[in-house]
Amino acid sequence: MSAKITKNNAPLVSVPDATLPATIKEWRSLAAWMDEAKKQEKELRTKIANAFFPTPTEGVNRVLADLDGIRTEIVLDFKVNRKLDEAVLDSVMMELPNTSAYRQPGVLIAYEPKLVLKSLRTMPDDERRIFSQALIETPGTPSLDINDVTEGHAPETAPAVPDWPAQNIPVQTVKDDLPSGSYEMKFVDGSQITGGTAEVISGPHKGKKIKIPAITLPVQKIPTREKPASKPKSAVGKAIAAVKNGPKKKKR
Repeated sequence: MSAKITKNNAPLVSVPDATLPATIKEWRSLAAWMDEAKKQEKELRTKIANAFFPTPTEGVNRVLADLDGIRTEIVLDFKVNRKLDEAVLDSVMMELPNTSAYRQPGVLIAYEPKLVLKSLRTMPDDERRIFSQALIETPGTPSLDINDVTEGHAPETAPAVPDWPAQNIPVQTVKDDLPSGSYEMKFVDGSQITGGTAEVISGPHKGKKIKIPAITLPVQKIPTREKPASKPKSAVGKAIAAVKNGPKKKKR
């Protein structure tokens, strides 16, 4: 079974029942078997139908056949799927005679009311209470998808926003109607080092949020220890040095 990483930031929960791992394994096995069984059943059904009813008519078709000496009735319910081409429907209906009863709404084409779920979710509560009288809601069959998370790699989670302390941040240029100056601000995300969004927490511009770029730390130059310049020797010093070094040898 191939491992998958979950796309959403799903929370990690404890297994509520110790038998669930075995239940999930059994469900996976049964679901895979059902998929294969449905595929094989469809292939066999199509083969039998084509053999006994090569040119079926719409509706119920019946034949008798001796199968291994047993007289057997084989019944085929043949259906034709039909779909309206909405792109040309209006123009085609206009081609029908004006006196045709089939041009009347509901005679040939029936328009069924369809709920627009997006509008229902944004409907005010008072209006929704009224509309709910015409709405029948029943729980649907849940779909289930169980994915194995790659071992050693937990699903990605959104980084937590650190609670940075308030600090005075210099604003060098006019930015978002915030004049240059130093403001008491607090980062709502990021930091003064990485950059991010900071909010003014005091003064006339309180509540103003601006983007603060990451700062560039200056490279500190480590001073080298220079050898101090030698002081000129006194007459006494010269004499002592002469004794230490001995008499100078004359060059030949």
